[in-house]
Amino acid sequence: SKCSTLPTVNIVNAENRTEDFETLQNPPFYGAINPKEMMDGIASYLRNGFEQSKIKNDAQSGKVIHLKMQDLKSKAGFWSFGSYCNLQLTIPETGFSKFYEANDNSGHGYTAAAYAIHRATRQIIDDPEIQNYILCK
Repeated sequence: SKCSTLPTVNIVNAENRTEDFETLQNPPFYGAINPKEMMDGIASYLRNGFEQSKIKNDAQSGKVIHLKMQDLKSKAGFWSFGSYCNLQLTIPETGFSKFYEANDNSGHGYTAAAYAIHRATRQIIDDPEIQNYILCK
């Protein structure tokens, strides 16, 4: 890090939708989520990922990242379920905005989404532009 202090980040859930959002359609079964609640969990997961990389989450940090869910869908296949996750990240300080999307599969419908979410959040952690912002480069 080239920051004068230990690197920190404030990851903010910027999602404001609270109405049911359909994520799984496998008649006769359907799945819906509350996007704001889902993003609470995803933001927490991302905070944990950064902390494992020695970047502390701090609500007072000047390095602020906003996250929103664009889409989260799961589909039934013949032997497995596929899932698609699309997250939008914005850095208000710089105006930077980018979408991170991922697909993944599982033998169980509800875990496929978890794998796709993991892949999208990993892209955020590995993104050189995000690293440069947080590490003052």
